[in-house]
Amino acid sequence: MTAQPVTIPTTEIIDDLLIDNWELRWQVLDIFYQTHDKVRNFAKSSPYHRSIVKLCEHVISLLQGENDVNLHLILLAVYLLDGLEGTLRVFKKIEIANPPTDPEKFQLLEKKVLRKEPNYSFFNYFLFLFQENLSRDSTLNLSLKLFEAEELLKLFSHISNPQQQALSFKLLRQEFPQTNFNGMLISNDLQMIKENPELITCLKPPLEPDIFKQVETLALSHLAERQHLESMLEACGRLKIQAAVPHIRALLQDKDLWPLATSALGQIGTEIGMEVLIASSRSLFTRKKVEAAMLLAHYHQQPAAIECLIKLGTSHNRKVRKIALASLARTGHPQALNTLINQVMKAPAKSKKALLAVIARSKWSNVPETQA
Repeated sequence: MTAQPVTIPTTEIIDDLLIDNWELRWQVLDIFYQTHDKVRNFAKSSPYHRSIVKLCEHVISLLQGENDVNLHLILLAVYLLDGLEGTLRVFKKIEIANPPTDPEKFQLLEKKVLRKEPNYSFFNYFLFLFQENLSRDSTLNLSLKLFEAEELLKLFSHISNPQQQALSFKLLRQEFPQTNFNGMLISNDLQMIKENPELITCLKPPLEPDIFKQVETLALSHLAERQHLESMLEACGRLKIQAAVPHIRALLQDKDLWPLATSALGQIGTEIGMEVLIASSRSLFTRKKVEAAMLLAHYHQQPAAIECLIKLGTSHNRKVRKIALASLARTGHPQALNTLINQVMKAPAKSKKALLAVIARSKWSNVPETQA
């Protein structure tokens, strides 16, 4: 029986895919799926498959990197049209991998992914890139858009580059601020954190007393290691590890680490370092005022810090004023809200929108509902 001829869509159909009209988009996606279904039994060397590859490459050529607003749409389109091979073409277009030292090993991995062999999914593909130090910034950015939070935590735990790993955990927390990883991290006697101390930054308070004690011991042991110092400072501040205060206080003399140390001390709830920032807020130098405006937000439990930020929020220097008001909003303090509202009332029309956005983005859990 002679196979029925198949009509492959032309590149003109892409206009309907990219237009902001989901009724048209679904029609295009359905056509892609039906086309793939009709030609899947033809040889890869057939004219049909060559036409599909050509159409896929045209769709992919429109992609402007891993942050393209149409990334997920294009990924779905090429997958429906050309399966996993189309998805790999997108990855190559974005250039998510540095040239491998062992090309054959990398090619074998791709073949196993395409054949859908057990334990060879795109998760394993990205895992290989991170483990073999083949990843780029685009690898990190794309993975944040493709995987669930728990999968990302596992992926990023295997990044071999320390700087990239620290950045990846920071981006993970920013991308999934509501996700609580505590269950994964404290299981098996904190095994994941013991193997990878950077993961301590992904813990969220409160912790059970016995768990807190174990975490405290781990954090204190790593405060002496330069490799993990920045992460430990961040974790000590977020988890309010009081026992770390003497260690952190000593870092206030370090010209590179004092901002992080000050931030941690403020979050822990001490006044140590605050007086220096308040003194800096009176400096004639803008840089000093800006540093004070940025860091005093961490002392949100201290009335003197709030009062200083309120004063900086009325500065004639636009940069200082903007940073101080943003810091006030981060404190969630009732006085901060009053100050911001007063600034909105006084601000010119162009500035009102930005100030209202600052208020809207902030959490006002300390403000009574009648005031908020």
